[in-house]
Amino acid sequence: MTKRGPGAAEADQDPDYRKAIEILSERLGRQDLQTLYRQALATPTPADEQIVQKLLESGQKIARAEAEIQNIRQTAVDLARKRAELEQSLGQFHQRGYGDPMGGFTNGDVIGGVIGGILSGALRSRNLDDALNGGFRQRPPRLPGGFGGGLRLPRGGGGGLGRPPAGGGGFRTGGRF
Repeated sequence: MTKRGPGAAEADQDPDYRKAIEILSERLGRQDLQTLYRQALATPTPADEQIVQKLLESGQKIARAEAEIQNIRQTAVDLARKRAELEQSLGQFHQRGYGDPMGGFTNGDVIGGVIGGILSGALRSRNLDDALNGGFRQRPPRLPGGFGGGLRLPRGGGGGLGRPPAGGGGFRTGGRF
């Protein structure tokens, strides 16, 4: 490292100086590392070669990291598209009344497979809409007559809880209270 002379701290604060250093660093960064390596081989010290070799390795690591970043960005875009498709299908689900308790799906396994296909990227929301349309069935309406349609409540006449039969006041002996 070189020693810095008096006034170096003031130079660091100067915006024009910093801009010049930034431009110089950027231009040096663009210089071909292979050219630097060849120049370092021509010098008598192996330290130059080691430094340039490390720069080459760093450049390769940066290239791999940039490729990985690009893959992650693409994955995020794909996931956002898949989520939007599923949200669109959810909107269709509600719009078509598939949440009605008087209906149900006869093809739950197919619907699950289609959702898995959308998440893996093999299928689209159009396939889910088709599966939902094809498997939804309305249940028949319930029969009248109370809960479950089978329980019937007693009506007047024939015993039950109505008035006691005429005569006798309700006791076998015919008496009253």
